[in-house]
Formats: sequence, structure tokens, C-alpha cells
Amino acid sequence: MKKIAILRCLNTSQSCTGSGCLKALRDKTKAFSCYADEEVILSSFFLCNGCDKDPAEDEGMLKKLDRLQKMEIDVVHTAGCTMKDKENQKRCPNVEKIVEMLQERGIQTVHGTHR
Repeated sequence: MKKIAILRCLNTSQSCTGSGCLKALRDKTKAFSCYADEEVILSSFFLCNGCDKDPAEDEGMLKKLDRLQKMEIDVVHTAGCTMKDKENQKRCPNVEKIVEMLQERGIQTVHGTHR
């Protein structure tokens, strides 16, 4: 069984229910279609630390990443809301840094959820 986490944008969470991400995971569509023949469990649905904080220096973010590692999360999907420039398919720089930090901890990352 794969343990999945989804990383969302703190700012977007003010107007987003997360239902698109959750539906795609439940139905194993879009970015989750690669798990069609696997059992998956959503183990975390977490937020970035916002635009004005360096994730590498944010104690709260460091605790989140350590917790994900202890939970033995297999894959973290970055939600579409983490795209700073959707037209050019560029993620927010802070999310990019979080992705690097996850990968340094041995956690696989996948760009996308339902878009």
C-alpha cells in the first residue's frame, strides 16, 4: 500500500475545499491514475508555509517534513494551486524548495493532482 500526501498552497486554501484533489485521488484519475492497480491511503493533506517564509528556516515546516518522513510517506503530490505561473508550468519557489527538502529526506514527489 502506498502512503500518499498532498501539498497545497496556504493562500489558495482560503478559497479551496480541496475537493478536486480528493476526488482525483479517490477515483485514481489525473495525476493519481498511476495508482490504478495499487492500494493507496491518503496519510497527509498539508499546506505550505506561505509566500513570505523560507521553508528551510521555518520550524513548523521542518516539523511537518520530519513527521512525513517518520510516517514513511511514499509520495507527496503537489497540488495545482502550488503553480505560481500556470501558463509556463512553474511552481512557486517556496514549494520548489519544499519539494527539494522532501526529496532530500527520500520522499518521492509528483507534480499534480487533478489538473
